[in-house]
Amino acid sequence: MKITKLFAMSISRKMSAFVVVSVMLISVPSLWVYYDYTKELFLQKELAALEHISLKTINRKNAENETDISEYASALLAYSKYQGVQHFLLDKHGNAILAGPWQQALEDHRDSFSFSSGDKALLAMLDKPIEEKSESVKPLTIKDIHYHGVAVAIAPMGARYYKLVPTDNVLAPLKQKFVQVSLYGFIALSLLAFIIKVITQRWVVSPLVQIASRIRAYRHSDTLPDLILTNNDEISLLNDALSEMHHELTRDSQQLLDSERRYRQVVTNISEAIVQVDVDKNWLFLSPVWKKLSGYDLHYSLNRQMADFFHPADQVYIKEVVSLLLDNKMKTWSGKLRLKRNDKRNIWVKLSLHGSKDKHGMTLNGTLEDIHFNHISQSINTLIRESEQKVMSSNCSVTTVLEFVTQRISTILDLPLVWVKICEDNQSQILSYAGEVADFLFDGDKTWSGLHSANGPVMEAIKDHIVIRATSLDTLDSDWAQRLEHDDIKDSLFVPFYLAGGKTHAIIGLHSDDANVFEQKLKKIMAEFASALRLVCQMAEDQHLIRLHQAAVEKTANAIMITDFHGRIEWVNQAFTKQTLYHSDEVLGHTPLLLNSDSKEARYSLEDMWATIKQGEVWSGELVNRRKDGRLITVYQTITPLINDLGDISHYVSVSEDVTERKENQQKINFMATHDELTLLPNRNLLNDRLKQAITQAQRHNTKMAVLFIDIDHFKYINDSLGHQVGDELLKVLSERLASVLRQGDTVARFGGDEFVIVLPEIEFDNDIKVISNNLLKEIQRPYDIEGHELLITGSIGISLYPDDANDAEHLIQHADSAMYLAKQQGRNNSQFYTPEINEKVMRRLTLEKALRQAVKLKQFVLYYQPKVDLLSNKITGVEALIRWQHPELGLVSPAEFIPLAEETGVIIELGDWVILEACTQMKKWQDIHPELNNMSINVSARQFWQADFKDQVASIFAETQVRCDSIELELTESVVMDDVDTAITTMKSLKKLGLSLSLDDFGTGYSSLSYLQRFPVDVLKIDRSFVSELKTAKSNSSIIRSIIALANNFGLKVVGEGIEQAFQQQILTELGCDYGQGYYFSRPVNAEQLSKLLTAD
Repeated sequence: MKITKLFAMSISRKMSAFVVVSVMLISVPSLWVYYDYTKELFLQKELAALEHISLKTINRKNAENETDISEYASALLAYSKYQGVQHFLLDKHGNAILAGPWQQALEDHRDSFSFSSGDKALLAMLDKPIEEKSESVKPLTIKDIHYHGVAVAIAPMGARYYKLVPTDNVLAPLKQKFVQVSLYGFIALSLLAFIIKVITQRWVVSPLVQIASRIRAYRHSDTLPDLILTNNDEISLLNDALSEMHHELTRDSQQLLDSERRYRQVVTNISEAIVQVDVDKNWLFLSPVWKKLSGYDLHYSLNRQMADFFHPADQVYIKEVVSLLLDNKMKTWSGKLRLKRNDKRNIWVKLSLHGSKDKHGMTLNGTLEDIHFNHISQSINTLIRESEQKVMSSNCSVTTVLEFVTQRISTILDLPLVWVKICEDNQSQILSYAGEVADFLFDGDKTWSGLHSANGPVMEAIKDHIVIRATSLDTLDSDWAQRLEHDDIKDSLFVPFYLAGGKTHAIIGLHSDDANVFEQKLKKIMAEFASALRLVCQMAEDQHLIRLHQAAVEKTANAIMITDFHGRIEWVNQAFTKQTLYHSDEVLGHTPLLLNSDSKEARYSLEDMWATIKQGEVWSGELVNRRKDGRLITVYQTITPLINDLGDISHYVSVSEDVTERKENQQKINFMATHDELTLLPNRNLLNDRLKQAITQAQRHNTKMAVLFIDIDHFKYINDSLGHQVGDELLKVLSERLASVLRQGDTVARFGGDEFVIVLPEIEFDNDIKVISNNLLKEIQRPYDIEGHELLITGSIGISLYPDDANDAEHLIQHADSAMYLAKQQGRNNSQFYTPEINEKVMRRLTLEKALRQAVKLKQFVLYYQPKVDLLSNKITGVEALIRWQHPELGLVSPAEFIPLAEETGVIIELGDWVILEACTQMKKWQDIHPELNNMSINVSARQFWQADFKDQVASIFAETQVRCDSIELELTESVVMDDVDTAITTMKSLKKLGLSLSLDDFGTGYSSLSYLQRFPVDVLKIDRSFVSELKTAKSNSSIIRSIIALANNFGLKVVGEGIEQAFQQQILTELGCDYGQGYYFSRPVNAEQLSKLLTAD
């Protein structure tokens, strides 16, 4: 009741206060404006009165013709309605008569009085002239008192009068009246407020209090108390509306209760959980299904972060999705997630959310559906499809498929271990496994024996071919129980299936570290998966065989072509494209006739082929086809008809091998069997055949024929100095030149090395042979440009005739060869016919050549030594080593005969090494006995000098014999060093570094040595014996010798004169300045023993 009175008093007071405040807000400003307006009018009126009185007083004095200004002052001071009035009177000179508040100061100091400069407003007023007779002055403040006033001009005297009245004194009556009016207004307002309060209390507050009491009564009960209001006003309408609202609310409440009951029934019985998420991403609402779905109580879950209830791998993702929905950047979302159950298992759920906004902000509403087994089933089916696709698209084995499957199953089911194993025997291997507890399967590097145990679940599942689940350790044998407990495996499933067409047992093992994972639904899914996996594995094996067969056909080296019955091409392999250069899209739909070469042999082969295969028989044979680039190829082709189930030919399979290269190789082999590989000229085999044909033809026609045997002079020097590549190119060019000279029907063959044999059939005159041989020599002599080298060569030709010299091919070639050697002995670069005398010389040459190859080994060579004498002292100071061949049967063979032969056969290299070794060995012996002997000269051949390792061989001999290097002199001829001057100089310098000396033998017989002499690092020049022998008498012309000696002196070289046989020759050479002499005059060449005696005697 007290609250009700308080509520009612509050309303009435509020109404009264509202009215009072409203009136005051209107009246107070109005009174203030009225006061301000009245104040101005009042001031104007009073100032006008002051002005009037002042003028009246001044006018009166003017009328009295008053001339004393003080009289004016007295009259003006006499009238004063207000207190505190200030009077100011200035004469026409501005001197103060009346000075207001400073009047006393004026009277005391009239002569020096002046107004204070600090009262600027007063000074401004007093200084300003009065425009009219009278006027108001601006309000001003003097000594903190505000004044209003008037100014009056006293015209007769030119004086000015100012009367200032305090403003507060003027307004005092007005203010008193205004206070009275305000008091009366306040009293009226208070009375009005009381009246309003009483009326409001009776007509408004009291009915509202009754309505409020009625509402409170309804709040505590279902009934609404009756209230009858007679007034037909808004409050009565409010009471009626309350009654109507009660009726409507009663009806709606019943409907709401019915709706809520149905809602609870729905949200409790449906499989989806209804969820609501607030702006903080917490669960705001969860339907009762949530507990069944997650295992968590509702009161535990509400107001917790929703992301915490999902798998860690999904938490970041769901947070981002919720943020997008709350930020209204996404309207709806639906997706699959893994829900963390209270029992630590993860299950797949489908979460659907959409955003809605109310006065409290943004919330997310949605559903959470258990799709765990549906998701697993779909994922397993997808895995089977992917496995099939993998098998179809790539060449993968069963093992590869199983590895792929185990990895994916481990991921789909989120299991720590999945494996597949063959179960044929106790040694069967684990094909694949996946998961972090794979050690469960192994003992060291071997498979755990428990997997093969007869009492174990694996073998039990295999034996009965049933799916077995292992959940209780009590039902397993001790090994399995201990193994599972050690690895914290709480649930296991073993699913058997077959491999290799249903003959090989295999099993899938699945293990979980959570309990109650492999429920009945999952067991069924995995059993169906095992059946599908068996088909996939069978498909992998089939595909492997298909791909193997396809690869065998596709990758085979033979071209394969399949046509229909009418010969239209349906398929070709890669080898076909490689063989014919036609791609498959260029031949499909066409017939093999596009490969037809149109040759007569091809037409015959095709007719035979079609006749055979039309009968259903296999045809094999060679065909000449035309490739896409127009090139003809030979193929060995086998065509097999394919017979369908009706016994008709449906297709033809052609397998062809390109034998073009093989046939070309065979032709090349056949060609090379009769031709020289380098020059492509006929070889000895074909030469013998051609020669026999020519002999037969000559016999038949009773004509002559000739055989020419050609040998290139000094060809070995080219090979040794420039290399075999240059020599081979030279032989090729030479072969073309020889063939260009011959007649049609003549034959030029390479007999071997640098030897050629020419067969000239049907010769009428011997002179014709000479003409041809001369033309051949001319062609041989023409310069050759081979790899930047300009080469000049000559040839020696031997000629034999049929039937004059022999009747068979072998002897004709032998006799021509013998004649060729005669041509060489005749100075080379000529041709010689065979004669019987030649045969004797050839036989001796062959005998010497054969014996020469054994002479070094048999120690048939000896060294002779010819002394070199100091021409001034006639003392022996050196020797020249000269080789001799003492053959046991042929006797002493002249060096002029065997040295050229040794050069040609190459024996000179071995022989030269022996000479240097033997000479150095002997010189070492003499050095110990005859110290005055300080020079041993040794001749070096061209082939020996041009060896790449010649310097190293000399150094090796020096090291072996321990001879003094400076006592050895190597003699070189001009012809040796002039072949390649730069290389010769390099070799000579390297030899000089060993400490030996070099001499140039036979100097003066060449044509170019003088220009190169200053470049050659030689120490000695030897005057050729041909110049010494020209000294017939003491007065003979010795200008050439004099020039040689002078040249040697200019270059600081020693000179040795060879071939001295007379005393006057020694005397001439001595007089000309020759240093040393050598010849029969001093001594013939002698052996080492005889030379030792000469040294001792000397």
